[in-house]
Amino acid sequence: MIQSRRRKDGVTALLLTHDLPDEAVQRFIRIRRLVDEFVVFVDAGNDAEATAKRARLFATQVSEVSTNGIPEIRQEMISACPTDWILKIDSDEDVSREWECGAWRDLLDIPEMTHFIVARRWLLPQGGFLAQPPWWPDPQIRLFKRDEAHCPVALHQPLAVRGPAAFCRNLAIHHYALFQSRAEREAKVRRYQRHRGTDALAYFYLAEDYNLSPRRVPPAMCSASSKVPLEMNVLEPSECRSISIIAESLPPTMQRDQLQWVEVTIRNNSHREISCGLPFPINIAYHWFEARSGKVVIFDGMRSHLFPAIAPNSSRACKAMIFAPPTPGIYRLQIDLVQERVRWFHEIEPRLSVVEAEVEVS
Repeated sequence: MIQSRRRKDGVTALLLTHDLPDEAVQRFIRIRRLVDEFVVFVDAGNDAEATAKRARLFATQVSEVSTNGIPEIRQEMISACPTDWILKIDSDEDVSREWECGAWRDLLDIPEMTHFIVARRWLLPQGGFLAQPPWWPDPQIRLFKRDEAHCPVALHQPLAVRGPAAFCRNLAIHHYALFQSRAEREAKVRRYQRHRGTDALAYFYLAEDYNLSPRRVPPAMCSASSKVPLEMNVLEPSECRSISIIAESLPPTMQRDQLQWVEVTIRNNSHREISCGLPFPINIAYHWFEARSGKVVIFDGMRSHLFPAIAPNSSRACKAMIFAPPTPGIYRLQIDLVQERVRWFHEIEPRLSVVEAEVEVS
């Protein structure tokens, strides 16, 4: 294990990897120019010596580690970083062009913040990215204070960081997982199945199974707004009544456990910007009830994040992600808005904040 020299200022990029192909090396050489230190841990086995040699092309520190089949950042890896702030990056990722303008470093001067959340784009080999949930905005904790972070103990569990967080407006991580072959991604799903049980994240990695429309990656947005995190404070009930959700149609039938998208329009007639910013994000979610009895089947449905923000007195079409119940039957689907840790909007004004329909699940 590397014994790092300690310094308070600056940012360390932190990478755990078992392989570094040419294209990844080029990405990390570019990232090295954006940070002060680059610490790499190479997974033992899989020709670790050759991988470590390639890592030295850009890293300031390289060490070998055994992951025991769980390739997640560990506490001793975080402790090896010599700066107060860490930028965590995976071997199949890159940073968006907004990072190159340097304005993001001003975020680190916000005294109360201990970590920042950025959106992640799942890029496609044919170009563009998947702009529907759950692939977008797929929020990730990637920029955080070293001494406040606690690492996961299981595969793909999120990093935990003490203290307040903020959602960055323009910064993004670019993810290249879908550039792997179908066989490689199916193998990854099987591996996650062994570690996670039924939640194997197959819909993330087998995206071609769905009828999805890619969107072009937008040009870099380096502006003064890059220095200001996305903020969402508690809305007053009167403000909630000024926000409505509309859907042209809801699916009359679905298959059990099916993932489907419904296009809804969010109208913000309030005087405040609304978004999935912190500390009280607004998201689109849903409820399932038995049609005949009214019994709740699923109350806390999967979230579709309201990102980017919707300006005051404006509206935007959004894709809402819906998972059908696991058991066939006749149900009532309600799509609702929720301000996390505060309230569901239907508690204030059901007429404006809920769209619903009867759905047969077969």
